[in-house]
Amino acid sequence: MWSNNINYFTDINYSKAVAASILLLADRPCEAIDILQNLSSPPEYHDAVDYLLSKAYESFNKSSDAIVAIIAAVNKRPGSALYRVKYAEKLLKKGSYNEAVEQYRIATTLVPSESVFHSLIGKILEFKLKDFDSAEQEYTKAIELDGDMLDIDNNALLARILENRHKFKELSNHCEKYGNFEEYYLEEELTKTDNGNYNILKYLRNTCNQAKRKSRILFRKE
Repeated sequence: MWSNNINYFTDINYSKAVAASILLLADRPCEAIDILQNLSSPPEYHDAVDYLLSKAYESFNKSSDAIVAIIAAVNKRPGSALYRVKYAEKLLKKGSYNEAVEQYRIATTLVPSESVFHSLIGKILEFKLKDFDSAEQEYTKAIELDGDMLDIDNNALLARILENRHKFKELSNHCEKYGNFEEYYLEEELTKTDNGNYNILKYLRNTCNQAKRKSRILFRKE
C-alpha cells in the first residue's frame, strides 16, 4: 500500500498523537492543533507531527499553514509517497498545477506499481495544462500498470482524449486489445449492478465502434 504506515511515537507522545487524531476525526481541529504544537517529540518523529498538523490546518481551512506543515514533513521524510501525494493535493487546490505534477511524478518513482498516480497526472495535464500528448502517455501507462485488471475509468479517459484529437487509428488499435469492450458491456448490460460502470462501458463500446469505422475510411483514403 503506497500510503505507508507512519511511525508515530513510543513514549507519552503516542497517546497525545492518538488524541489529536481522534479530535481530527471528530472535526475538532483547533484542539488537535493545540496538542500537536505542544508535543515534545524526538527528531525522528517530527515528520509525523508535521503531517498531522497539516491535516489539522486543512480541516480548519488554514491552507497556507497546511502547506507549510506538509512541506516540513516532506523535507524530513522525502521518501514518503503519502506525504508527496498530500503535498500535491494541496498544490492542486492552490492552482499550482506544474508543481503538483512534479510531486505526483516523484510519487511514481517511490511506488512504481501504483497506476492511480499516472491517472491523476494525466487529468492535470489534460484539463489544467492542456498538454494532451503527455496526458495520453500517462493514461496509457496507468492502463499498462493495471495489467489484466480492466480499468474502465482510465480506458475511458484515454478513449476520449484520442477521440477528441481525431486519432482514430490509435483508438481503434487500443480498442482491439479489449474486443472493443463489447463483452464487458454486454455482461454489465445483463446485470446492471453498477450504473456508472454500465454508462462508461457503453461509451467505450460506442466510441470504439465509431473509431473502427473512421479508421477504415482513413485507410481507404490513403
